[in-house]
Amino acid sequence: MTADSDGSSLGVQILIIVLLTALNAFFSAAEIAFVSINQGKMAQKAQEGDKRAIKVMRLLENSDEFLATIQVAITFAGFFSSASAATSFSSRIQPLLGNIPGAETL
Repeated sequence: MTADSDGSSLGVQILIIVLLTALNAFFSAAEIAFVSINQGKMAQKAQEGDKRAIKVMRLLENSDEFLATIQVAITFAGFFSSASAATSFSSRIQPLLGNIPGAETL
């Protein structure tokens, strides 16, 4: 692997982007799972003493705060993934786009 002018390799840059994308996917899946919970079944399990169900019911009581936190995490992961991709690959595609009229202004 060759190093860029900042000393980092393409493989490391791609790994960072993949990890941030996976983090984004994890938080998105957590959000969907949370809003898709069957609250009746979860309440029943909590009444039966299921410790995990009790924790989930506590989260459901403060669902606005929990969902807002997940949204912030999704936004940050997406932002940093996009920023990393832009800084990693802009120098690589600049020579390819250099011949297109108006590319210098972008």
